[in-house]
Amino acid sequence: MGDEDGGERLVETEEPERAAFAEQRERNLRLCDELGIANAVRWLDGVPEEDLPLFYNAARVLAFPSRYEGFGFPVLEAFACGTPVVATRASSIPEIVGGMAPLVDPMSPDLFAAALGKYLTNPHASNPLTLVRLAKSFTWGKCLSETVRVYTALDQSLPSISHG
Repeated sequence: MGDEDGGERLVETEEPERAAFAEQRERNLRLCDELGIANAVRWLDGVPEEDLPLFYNAARVLAFPSRYEGFGFPVLEAFACGTPVVATRASSIPEIVGGMAPLVDPMSPDLFAAALGKYLTNPHASNPLTLVRLAKSFTWGKCLSETVRVYTALDQSLPSISHG
Protein backbone atom coordinates (compact mmCIF):
# COMPACT_ATOMS: atom_id res chain seq x y z
CA MET A 1 0.00 0.00 0.00
CA GLY A 2 1.29 3.45 -0.74
CA ASP A 3 2.09 5.92 2.00
CA GLU A 4 2.20 9.69 2.07
CA ASP A 5 5.76 9.87 0.71
CA GLY A 6 5.06 7.50 -2.18
CA GLY A 7 6.83 4.46 -0.65
CA GLU A 8 5.34 1.03 -0.15
CA ARG A 9 3.89 -0.17 3.13
CA LEU A 10 3.49 -3.73 4.30
CA VAL A 11 0.36 -4.61 6.24
CA GLU A 12 -0.05 -7.68 8.39
CA THR A 13 -3.17 -8.48 10.37
CA GLU A 14 -3.44 -10.59 13.50
CA GLU A 15 -6.42 -11.39 15.67
CA PRO A 16 -5.69 -10.59 19.35
CA GLU A 17 -6.88 -14.03 20.51
CA ARG A 18 -4.20 -15.76 18.44
CA ALA A 19 -1.63 -15.74 21.23
CA ALA A 20 0.26 -18.58 19.58
CA PHE A 21 1.56 -16.08 17.04
CA ALA A 22 2.76 -13.55 19.64
CA GLU A 23 6.29 -15.00 19.71
CA GLN A 24 6.53 -14.99 15.91
CA ARG A 25 5.28 -11.41 15.86
CA GLU A 26 8.05 -10.38 18.25
CA ARG A 27 10.63 -12.07 16.00
CA ASN A 28 9.13 -10.25 13.01
CA LEU A 29 9.30 -6.92 14.82
CA ARG A 30 12.96 -7.49 15.70
CA LEU A 31 13.70 -8.46 12.10
CA CYS A 32 11.97 -5.32 10.82
CA ASP A 33 14.13 -3.26 13.17
CA GLU A 34 17.29 -5.05 12.01
CA LEU A 35 16.38 -4.48 8.36
CA GLY A 36 15.54 -0.83 8.97
CA ILE A 37 11.96 -1.20 7.71
CA ALA A 38 10.06 -0.96 11.01
CA ASN A 39 8.45 2.32 9.96
CA ALA A 40 7.10 0.69 6.78
CA VAL A 41 5.25 -2.10 8.59
CA ARG A 42 1.84 -1.65 10.18
CA TRP A 43 0.46 -4.29 12.54
CA LEU A 44 -3.32 -4.20 12.51
CA ASP A 45 -5.05 -6.16 15.25
CA GLY A 46 -8.54 -7.51 14.79
CA VAL A 47 -9.43 -6.18 11.34
CA PRO A 48 -13.18 -6.78 10.92
CA GLU A 49 -13.98 -9.32 8.21
CA GLU A 50 -16.13 -6.81 6.34
CA ASP A 51 -13.10 -4.49 6.01
CA LEU A 52 -10.81 -7.11 4.44
CA PRO A 53 -11.92 -6.37 0.84
CA LEU A 54 -10.60 -2.81 1.31
CA PHE A 55 -7.14 -4.21 2.00
CA TYR A 56 -7.31 -6.79 -0.81
CA ASN A 57 -8.37 -4.09 -3.29
CA ALA A 58 -5.63 -1.72 -2.15
CA ALA A 59 -2.92 -4.39 -2.41
CA ARG A 60 -0.89 -4.95 -5.54
CA VAL A 61 -0.32 -8.58 -4.51
CA LEU A 62 -1.20 -10.87 -1.60
CA ALA A 63 1.80 -12.64 -0.09
CA PHE A 64 0.50 -15.94 1.32
CA PRO A 65 3.51 -17.85 2.71
CA SER A 66 1.43 -20.37 4.65
CA ARG A 67 2.98 -23.76 5.38
CA TYR A 68 -0.15 -25.26 6.93
CA GLU A 69 -3.54 -24.32 5.60
CA GLY A 70 -7.01 -25.72 5.98
CA PHE A 71 -8.57 -24.29 2.85
CA GLY A 72 -6.98 -20.94 2.04
CA PHE A 73 -9.87 -18.49 2.08
CA PRO A 74 -7.54 -15.45 1.94
CA VAL A 75 -6.38 -16.61 -1.50
CA LEU A 76 -9.95 -16.78 -2.79
CA GLU A 77 -10.81 -13.47 -1.12
CA ALA A 78 -7.88 -11.78 -2.87
CA PHE A 79 -8.82 -13.35 -6.21
CA ALA A 80 -12.42 -12.17 -5.72
CA CYS A 81 -11.03 -8.63 -5.55
CA GLY A 82 -8.86 -9.19 -8.63
CA THR A 83 -5.68 -9.13 -6.55
CA PRO A 84 -2.88 -11.48 -7.60
CA VAL A 85 -1.41 -13.91 -5.09
CA VAL A 86 1.99 -15.44 -4.47
CA ALA A 87 1.49 -18.57 -2.39
CA THR A 88 3.19 -21.75 -1.29
CA ARG A 89 2.74 -25.35 -2.37
CA ALA A 90 1.14 -26.16 0.98
CA SER A 91 -1.97 -28.31 1.52
CA SER A 92 -4.99 -27.13 -0.50
CA ILE A 93 -3.40 -24.01 -1.99
CA PRO A 94 -2.38 -25.54 -5.37
CA GLU A 95 -5.95 -26.74 -5.92
CA ILE A 96 -7.35 -23.31 -5.10
CA VAL A 97 -5.05 -21.24 -7.31
CA GLY A 98 -5.53 -23.54 -10.30
CA GLY A 99 -2.39 -22.32 -12.02
CA MET A 100 -3.34 -18.65 -11.59
CA ALA A 101 -0.64 -17.87 -9.02
CA PRO A 102 3.01 -18.76 -8.63
CA LEU A 103 3.51 -21.46 -6.02
CA VAL A 104 6.86 -21.46 -4.27
CA ASP A 105 8.56 -23.53 -1.61
CA PRO A 106 7.60 -22.00 1.76
CA MET A 107 11.16 -22.51 2.94
CA SER A 108 12.67 -20.49 0.06
CA PRO A 109 12.32 -16.79 0.92
CA ASP A 110 14.46 -15.73 -2.07
CA LEU A 111 12.11 -17.47 -4.51
CA PHE A 112 9.11 -16.01 -2.70
CA ALA A 113 10.61 -12.51 -2.89
CA ALA A 114 11.35 -12.93 -6.60
CA ALA A 115 7.76 -13.98 -7.28
CA LEU A 116 6.45 -10.98 -5.32
CA GLY A 117 8.80 -8.72 -7.24
CA LYS A 118 7.17 -9.79 -10.50
CA TYR A 119 3.85 -8.29 -9.37
CA LEU A 120 5.37 -5.25 -7.70
CA THR A 121 7.31 -4.26 -10.81
CA ASN A 122 4.72 -5.25 -13.43
CA PRO A 123 1.14 -4.18 -12.66
CA HIS A 124 -0.10 -6.12 -15.71
CA ALA A 125 1.42 -9.45 -14.61
CA SER A 126 -2.06 -10.92 -14.04
CA ASN A 127 -5.57 -10.43 -15.36
CA PRO A 128 -7.90 -9.31 -12.54
CA LEU A 129 -11.05 -10.50 -14.35
CA THR A 130 -9.62 -14.00 -14.71
CA LEU A 131 -8.88 -14.07 -10.97
CA VAL A 132 -12.43 -12.93 -10.15
CA ARG A 133 -13.89 -15.64 -12.41
CA LEU A 134 -11.78 -18.30 -10.71
CA ALA A 135 -12.92 -17.13 -7.26
CA LYS A 136 -16.56 -17.25 -8.39
CA SER A 137 -16.14 -20.90 -9.38
CA PHE A 138 -15.81 -21.79 -5.68
CA THR A 139 -19.37 -21.81 -4.36
CA TRP A 140 -21.01 -23.41 -1.34
CA GLY A 141 -23.43 -25.16 -3.70
CA LYS A 142 -20.53 -26.75 -5.57
CA CYS A 143 -18.92 -27.68 -2.25
CA LEU A 144 -22.13 -29.36 -1.12
CA SER A 145 -22.63 -31.29 -4.35
CA GLU A 146 -18.99 -32.48 -4.37
CA THR A 147 -19.29 -33.58 -0.73
CA VAL A 148 -22.50 -35.49 -1.46
CA ARG A 149 -20.83 -37.09 -4.51
CA VAL A 150 -17.89 -38.29 -2.38
CA TYR A 151 -20.14 -39.66 0.37
CA THR A 152 -22.38 -41.39 -2.19
CA ALA A 153 -19.39 -43.02 -3.87
CA LEU A 154 -18.04 -44.09 -0.50
CA ASP A 155 -21.42 -45.49 0.54
CA GLN A 156 -21.68 -47.48 -2.70
CA SER A 157 -18.21 -48.91 -2.29
CA LEU A 158 -18.79 -50.25 1.21
CA PRO A 159 -20.36 -53.68 1.74
CA SER A 160 -23.91 -53.64 3.07
CA ILE A 161 -24.22 -54.23 6.79
CA SER A 162 -27.42 -55.81 8.01
CA HIS A 163 -28.58 -54.92 11.47
CA GLY A 164 -30.53 -57.69 13.01
